[in-house]
Amino acid sequence: MAITMPRTGDQHLRVTTAAVTGQWKEGDPEINVFLCGVDSPYPSCGGGGIPEWEDGQAAPPEPVGGGEAITAEQMKTLEQTLRAMPQVEAVTFISQQEAFTRMRRQFPDVANTTVADMPESFRLKLTPDADRNAVIAAVRILPGVAVIIDGKCVAQSVIERLLHGHVQCTT
Repeated sequence: MAITMPRTGDQHLRVTTAAVTGQWKEGDPEINVFLCGVDSPYPSCGGGGIPEWEDGQAAPPEPVGGGEAITAEQMKTLEQTLRAMPQVEAVTFISQQEAFTRMRRQFPDVANTTVADMPESFRLKLTPDADRNAVIAAVRILPGVAVIIDGKCVAQSVIERLLHGHVQCTT
């Protein structure tokens, strides 16, 4: 039985899926910086936002798109900025094709998702002594950044949710 992912602008679901396909492990500090895509719902991209999923709703509400994709100039500036940060040990660009390949490997039964549905991203490996929150705060305000997902937070969120309730791993 195939799992169907909505294709009607639900970039939030695709971003989250792409984020969890990363394999974070202790000693591998990783932050995923997802880039603005065409019709992005994220306010940082000019989109209308992602409504809260209320308890009792059968399906998540549709995001309000309208955002603009990162420009080539913004992408160049963003990459240069990331590489110049002393807390960042390595920067890896993840293309739409690579994100799609990783997602299909992790979730082979997902249907109705194409390469064009996947966001581009930068994956950051931080230095061991880096202040994760400071890096996230500095990067989230840069033009062309849709959302940031802390890989360590995602990896630890199941335990944290059991102990403390809701955990926010995106900014």
